[in-house]
Amino acid sequence: MDRKPFQHRDKAFLLLDGLLVGALSGGVAVFYRYILGIMEDWRHLLFEWTSMGGLVFLIAAAVLSAIIVIRLLKWAPLSGGSGIPQVQGEILGIFRMSAFPVAVSKIIGGSLATLIGLALGREGPSIQIGAAMAKIFSKGVQRDKTKEKLLITAGAAAGLSAAFSAPLAGVLFSVEEIHKNTSKAMIAVTLTASIVADYIAAYVFKLTPVFSFTITELLPLKYYGHIIALGAITAVVGVLFCKGIVLGQRFYQRLPIPVHFRMIFVFLTAVLIGHFLPDILGGGHHVIENLESNPEAVQYIALLLAGRFLFTCFSFGSGVQGGIFLPILVIGGIVGILYHRFILSLGLIPDYYLANMIVLSMTAILTAVVRAPILSIILVLEMNGNLNQMLGLCMASSVAYFVSEFLKEKPIYETLLQRMIEKGPEGEEATYESTIFETIVPHGSKLENKRIKDIGLPENCLLIEIKRGGELYIPKGKMVLQGGDEIAILTTDYDVYTLRESLREYLAVDQY
Repeated sequence: MDRKPFQHRDKAFLLLDGLLVGALSGGVAVFYRYILGIMEDWRHLLFEWTSMGGLVFLIAAAVLSAIIVIRLLKWAPLSGGSGIPQVQGEILGIFRMSAFPVAVSKIIGGSLATLIGLALGREGPSIQIGAAMAKIFSKGVQRDKTKEKLLITAGAAAGLSAAFSAPLAGVLFSVEEIHKNTSKAMIAVTLTASIVADYIAAYVFKLTPVFSFTITELLPLKYYGHIIALGAITAVVGVLFCKGIVLGQRFYQRLPIPVHFRMIFVFLTAVLIGHFLPDILGGGHHVIENLESNPEAVQYIALLLAGRFLFTCFSFGSGVQGGIFLPILVIGGIVGILYHRFILSLGLIPDYYLANMIVLSMTAILTAVVRAPILSIILVLEMNGNLNQMLGLCMASSVAYFVSEFLKEKPIYETLLQRMIEKGPEGEEATYESTIFETIVPHGSKLENKRIKDIGLPENCLLIEIKRGGELYIPKGKMVLQGGDEIAILTTDYDVYTLRESLREYLAVDQY
């Protein structure tokens, strides 16, 4: 059957729009990353100014920044926090962000938070900025709702690629975290956008990957028992971090002071901490690099771990425009350093395997917190560039995944999205515009070998197309679905979330 009923399958459209979204979303995200680098340099100068006049100026800057952030959050409510749950909600049709205010608020608010030193990252905001710019592009060229969501996904992938200089991680992020399923069209457009964004970061702005250390020695198989132990320990830290993020939000909400003063309190706390323990401030990538090249005393590293853990939860709980992606990696890296120092003191491993332990623990904690193992492995591989470490990273990720599943902690972005849903939409409400939800029938799922008429789709949802073995079929009630089938369901923007929830059990394959 040779037909093309939907324009969103047009390969020329995918290539051109992917290139343009990659240039726009990636360009703005890279600019945001460049600005944050300047803000970090300014922060170091501010906190080195030890005179009374310098302290007064720093306090005034913190108060003014807090007031600006509050006003930005009122102007663009969906710009607060990480931005990843907002993008997920946008794709699911739960709410719709006002793209331009969100992008502006994210850039300005994130810059001010970085200047004062809140322990937040730029990756989540870069993802939302990329998604927002893609939405602006989609509206400008008048794409339909289905294409718009595809482009938003590509913009989000470009944002992550720009933030980490990791294009493959951008693609996998869109698959494992945003959509949690895939299609050839989505991979094509996200890969194109991610590559363009990485090109802009590397060749236009001359930016390098976030972490610059490399693996000099491959970890021998005789030390792989440490990977199991480190993966399990780091997973527990990751689970505690997920709980800490929620507690941080609750703490901030329960502060017995008005909202404006709560934000001022958060920013002034950063100023206070910066004068006693400046290594706790900011995203923290420089801390890992410094500790990797100049290991400190174990007591200081433990203090740094506890301080960054608590201050990240405290900073994120305020709702400031900042994410937790980079802080997660930093906390994991510190756990790896501590574990290495411990087994080194027992004579169980040589000193030159420190970098190995850092990247292994980064992979493990990201898997435990985000529950996206392939993304975690590829992201760390792209950052250190050593494919020989693949087996160890896979083992660490696998151990962390099953430990966190055993502890029954939900992925952090799923938790944050659910809390936003319970709170209610803060942007434009979703509409009843038509859209197409695409997914693949997993082998071994309950949807496999099921007749179409027995699925029981929600109201306003109609299965309109099945692609099997390169052929397109018009669905009929008695037709039986097979593993690997690509299915397209016509629904509305408003009903996408309901549809996805109704299919959750059918699509699940990890029933153990």
